[in-house]
Amino acid sequence: MTVVLQRCVYKQPFLSLSFSSMIHEKVICHLGADINLYISQYSFLRKGKKMKERRINDTAPQKAPEHGNTRNKNSVVPPMLSKDKPATHDPHRHPDLKPHNNDPDLPLYRIDQIPEYLQDNRYILASYRAYYSTTACIRSIFRLHNETFNIWTHLLGGLYFVYLVIDLFCYLLWPDYQLGNDVTVVMHEEHNKVHSVVREKGKQTSIPFFIFGFFSVGCVACMLCSAYFHTFLCHMSEEHYRVAHAIDYFGITILTVSSFIPFCYYAFVCDPQWGRNYVIMISCFGVVGMLGPFFRHWTSTAFATKKVLFYVCMVGSGIFPTLHLFIFHPHTTEIPVVAGLLQMLIFYGIGVFIYAFKIPEVFSPGTFDVYCGSHQLWHMFVLAAALTHFFNTVSMYKKNRWCHHVHSGVTVQQQQKKQITKKCQVSWSVCVLRFSGPFWISCSVFRW
Repeated sequence: MTVVLQRCVYKQPFLSLSFSSMIHEKVICHLGADINLYISQYSFLRKGKKMKERRINDTAPQKAPEHGNTRNKNSVVPPMLSKDKPATHDPHRHPDLKPHNNDPDLPLYRIDQIPEYLQDNRYILASYRAYYSTTACIRSIFRLHNETFNIWTHLLGGLYFVYLVIDLFCYLLWPDYQLGNDVTVVMHEEHNKVHSVVREKGKQTSIPFFIFGFFSVGCVACMLCSAYFHTFLCHMSEEHYRVAHAIDYFGITILTVSSFIPFCYYAFVCDPQWGRNYVIMISCFGVVGMLGPFFRHWTSTAFATKKVLFYVCMVGSGIFPTLHLFIFHPHTTEIPVVAGLLQMLIFYGIGVFIYAFKIPEVFSPGTFDVYCGSHQLWHMFVLAAALTHFFNTVSMYKKNRWCHHVHSGVTVQQQQKKQITKKCQVSWSVCVLRFSGPFWISCSVFRW
C-alpha cells in the first residue's frame, strides 16, 4: 500500500503498463489514500479522548471506596488493597478513610469507616481493621487492635489442646501404659486386686478411645477455627469474610456435638439404646449447624434470631439425657463427674450472659475497645468450659465404664437389684483417723 501511495504522489510513469493496468493502479491509489486518512483521523480522535478523560480525572474529587469486590479501573483503591505496593495510606487521596493510628502499614479505623458487615458491636468504637490483604491479616496477628486478644485466646487455647491430646493419647490414655500404671499403683495398695484389674483392662475396646478422640478433635477445631475467623474477618473481600464466619460457626458446632457424645456414651453404657438415640439427636443438630453457615442467608441480619434460637435448642437438647440419667439411672452418677458437668455449664452460662448483653462496654462505650471486651471475656469462659469438660471426660475415660457388668453377662435388672441389696446391708467398721502426733480417734461409720 505504501508503494502505491508513493507512485500516486510522485506520479512516476509506467511505460510498460497497459491501459487497464493503469486504471487499476489509480483505483488502488485512491483507496490507499482514503484508508490512511481514516487511520490518521482515528488516531487523532483517540488521543483527544484520552486527554479529555485524563483532564476529567484530575479535576474530579476523589471518592471513598465502596464495600465489596466490584471495582472499575478508575475507582479509588482503599488502603491495603494494592498488591504491587505496600499498604500505605494517603490522607489526600482518602480523606474519608484517615486512620486514627500512626501506622501506615496496618491502619486502624473507626466504626463509621468500616463496612457494615463488620459493625457487629456498636459499643466498640475504634481500633478496627478493614480492607486488609491476606498478608496484612496475618501480620496483624502481632499488632494491637480490638481483635488481638480474641485471636490469641483461642489460638493459644487450640495449641494447648493439641499438646494435651498428644500427651494424653501417647501416655495416659494408651491402654498398655494405663494398664501398667494402674497395676503398679494397685500393687502398692492391695496386691490381691492385681488380677481383677488385669482382667478389667483386658476387656477394653477401642470405642471409648475413639469417643474421647472425637471430643479432643472438636476442642482443637473450635479453637483454631475461631482464631482463623478473627484473623481474616478484616479481609478486603466480603466473600472471604463470610467464608471465615462460616468456618467459625462450623467449629462451634463441632465442639458442641463432640461435648455431648462422650457424656451420652459413658452415662448410658448400661442402657446403650438410649445412648444411641441421644447421639443421633445431637448429630442431627450438628449436621444442620455445620452445613447451614455455608449458605449466605445464615450470616444475614434477618436470620439472626432464628440462628440464635437454633443454637439454643442444640445446646438445650442436652437437658434430656441429663434428666433421663438422674431419673432412671441414679446409681450410675458419680459426684466428681456431676460436679464437672455443672462447672462446665456455669462457665458457658456466664460467658453467654456477658456476650449477649455486651458487658462491660455497654456501660462505657469506647473504653474497652482493645482490652477486656465482652467478646474477649466470652472467649476466656469458652476456653475454661472446654478445659473443664476435657479433664472431666478424661476422668470418665480412666474409670473406663460406669456400668462394668454389661460385658460380663450380667443384665441391667440384675445389677440394679444387686445395688439395692447392697444399699440395704449395714456393716460397721472401725476406722482410725490420725490428726497429729500420737492422738488417735476411733469411730464407727456407715459403709454403703
